[in-house]
Amino acid sequence: MTIGITTFEPKKPADIILDANGYHNLLRTHHGTTAVEQKYDGYGIIVDNQGSGVRLYSLNKREWDPRCFPELARDFKKLPNGLYIGEIVGDQRRCASNREEFTAVEQRKPFDTYGAERSRRATTFPLELRLYDVITISGKQTYERPGEERRTALENAIAGRQHILASDRALITEPDKLREIVQSYFADGREGVVCKDLTTPYLFGSRTKDWVRVKRALTVDLVALGIYQTEARLAQGWAASNVLVGTYNPATQLYEMMCKVTAPSDKLARTLTDKLDGNLAHTWTSDKPYNWQHRNGSDATIVPSIARSEALLKSAALVRKIPYLHVNDPSKSIVLEVECLNVSSSANGWGSLRENGRAYSLRQPRLLRIRYDKTVQEATARERLLELHA
Repeated sequence: MTIGITTFEPKKPADIILDANGYHNLLRTHHGTTAVEQKYDGYGIIVDNQGSGVRLYSLNKREWDPRCFPELARDFKKLPNGLYIGEIVGDQRRCASNREEFTAVEQRKPFDTYGAERSRRATTFPLELRLYDVITISGKQTYERPGEERRTALENAIAGRQHILASDRALITEPDKLREIVQSYFADGREGVVCKDLTTPYLFGSRTKDWVRVKRALTVDLVALGIYQTEARLAQGWAASNVLVGTYNPATQLYEMMCKVTAPSDKLARTLTDKLDGNLAHTWTSDKPYNWQHRNGSDATIVPSIARSEALLKSAALVRKIPYLHVNDPSKSIVLEVECLNVSSSANGWGSLRENGRAYSLRQPRLLRIRYDKTVQEATARERLLELHA
């Protein structure tokens, strides 16, 4: 039996950061044993050779050209018919870090072909395919079987292959050993690990705790909504001191504020203000309603697309949370990658991303970079932020 690419939905690991008790709790959730797999930094891939020939897709089902990976061609021919999930990565024997892995993959654009250039890049930046699951094999469904059975079937299917390999993994039963291996990956500069429960089936499209991605810190992509400036940074000549970030609420069709994030350097502050040039307006006015959060007036600085925060209106102590420049049209703003410990909530929070009377924010946020590769529509969704809090 085959599973059509339109029917299949890749499973997504839940993102977590483990505290002192987290390692014990994770093992308990995974029934005493967890399979720790390296988190590679490449392109997620679906390999479908259930019919005649191999077809490749990204995890969002954009079809790739197999000719872009000539070093994998021989192994593809020997792969038993089936539907496989994995990641295209830089050759692990040559790549010492996640950055080197991603650079190797970035040299190939799997949506294009190169002619003679393909062979040169295969030699200069060799890739390998690391498979971590199998959905069907030789006409039989495997996704309903426990994780350990699927892994055995996968390893048997790719035995002896040179460039198609199983993801590296270790079976862990002790909290201290789990902590040790996770920290060793971080120390080596790796992005993190994925821990999997061996007893559960492959649940299409789910994001459940049987698969968790353990990260050094949580990263989210948020929309820039405003700019702050302190006297100290102004005196130093910085373009901005902080940025207001948030996300879109499709139900209200408004952008909701989450938190302010410190600009790590004048260079990044200047770049993001330049990117927002023409889409910024002064928040404060000399006449009522005085600032853009008072949306009951007719002043031109009022922003109809950013949700208001009652807390900012009621508390003079929170006036510093109001940016001096706001983004007029957030749909044309920029996306920022922000690192944090977790998503937090408080009944006394000042943000306008609220659910059940609580304002959601980021704990210890840190601005990493501008995501030039993402549009505002691709920023971390509101629903996903609420999931990360849970």
